[in-house]
Amino acid sequence: MTPHSSEPTDRATDKESVCFVVVSYNNEHTITECIDSLLQQTIPPSRIVVVDNASQDRTVHLLADYPKVQLVKMERNTGFPAACNAGAKLSTEQLLAFVNPDASITPTWTEEMIRGLSRLTNAGAITSRILTTKPRIPAQEIINADGNDMNFLGFAWCRNLGLPKIRSDGRAEVLYPSGAAMLVRREAFLTVQGFDSDLFLYHDDVDLGLRLRLAGLEIYLVPKAEAFHDYQFIRNKAKWFFLERNRLIVVLKIFGVRTLILILPAIFVGEIAVLFNSATTGWFGLKMQSYLSFLSTLSSTLAKRRLLQNIRKVPDSALIRLMTGRISHPYLTNSRLAASFNLFLDKYRTTLLDPQPSGFA
Repeated sequence: MTPHSSEPTDRATDKESVCFVVVSYNNEHTITECIDSLLQQTIPPSRIVVVDNASQDRTVHLLADYPKVQLVKMERNTGFPAACNAGAKLSTEQLLAFVNPDASITPTWTEEMIRGLSRLTNAGAITSRILTTKPRIPAQEIINADGNDMNFLGFAWCRNLGLPKIRSDGRAEVLYPSGAAMLVRREAFLTVQGFDSDLFLYHDDVDLGLRLRLAGLEIYLVPKAEAFHDYQFIRNKAKWFFLERNRLIVVLKIFGVRTLILILPAIFVGEIAVLFNSATTGWFGLKMQSYLSFLSTLSSTLAKRRLLQNIRKVPDSALIRLMTGRISHPYLTNSRLAASFNLFLDKYRTTLLDPQPSGFA
């Protein structure tokens, strides 16, 4: 399949030039605000590529009003990571920015991100502070993500999700960047071969961030760069399928054999807990489908795993020190059962995996 692409009108050539990649799919209600925010940057983008995954609404029609946007029309919905890779292939810029179509960035976003990255010589990617879209009253702004956290079983969540905006001008190291608004060095992106297209949706940023770390690179939050995101944790129950399948794919790809053996009992307990939750909250069928899909992609996952393990530059312990034991997602851990599960995970991590505490608060 060859996507259809319109040509950009201009491009910059300096070493700090940025190519923005936006993947759209039926985003007629948010896409214009997103693109307008990119065009209003104090450092203008060198290139804006929108990869549309065969939208059935007015998204493509609305994008026709933006002559500076290079539009790539996919013939079918290829998924978020594959579309991101298609957009990145059109870039020659040194920096790649990925912004969700339901997100917008403040006018100084690019400026702050470039400034932050220039001081981080070993950073492969940086992520901005992401706030929820409503309300946009400074005193009442709520955090969607201050970077991201993950526990050693692959459960991942937005750092500081739901908390009031925290005053912070300094950068902070985070485990992985948020795909909603992040900046990646193109060289680093190519080194790890971009996003994993097999994931289709969700956990793609987790996977990219961990592979960058295995390549010996670091990832930071730049809080002075801000984005707004129309975030809802569960828009529909199908999300559970992708979250659960992709979580297992990422764990299998990332960790070495010794670590996988060590965490196998915890994985077993974790799967029982997730199965119980799915059965009591109405998505048991999706959980079972996630197992079948995980098995169907096993050959591809193992091939990617072998490649990754052969080129890794840091041990699993370097990753686990940055991971948590407990799962601290505010929407998932407010029950007595979840509290008991977290105690088990904390004890398991400190006893068998790494006696040092997580690197993040």
